[in-house]
Amino acid sequence: MRDTSGQAAAAAYMTIKKMDASCAPNDVQFGRTRIDSEDKDLGPDIYGVRYVGSWKEVWQFTICGRTAEVPIIFRADGDGGAYTDIKSADIVVLPKS
Repeated sequence: MRDTSGQAAAAAYMTIKKMDASCAPNDVQFGRTRIDSEDKDLGPDIYGVRYVGSWKEVWQFTICGRTAEVPIIFRADGDGGAYTDIKSADIVVLPKS
């Protein structure tokens, strides 16, 4: 998870930086996470581990006063881990509240 959170935070930062060139990654806050979807092929949860299938989560990061939602696709690797895929083009920066 540590590798994935770092990659997701970097992708969120780069997306926000395109909107605000003065943004510096000094205060990155990890927010909510949610499961967005589960594929039909997703296997059963065995003590918190999936061995087959894929699912999509959305992780929120707040940087420079802006919140970005980063979709992450997880694909079970058959050994209790998962491969991840983050597409910067799919990141959504929420309107300022």
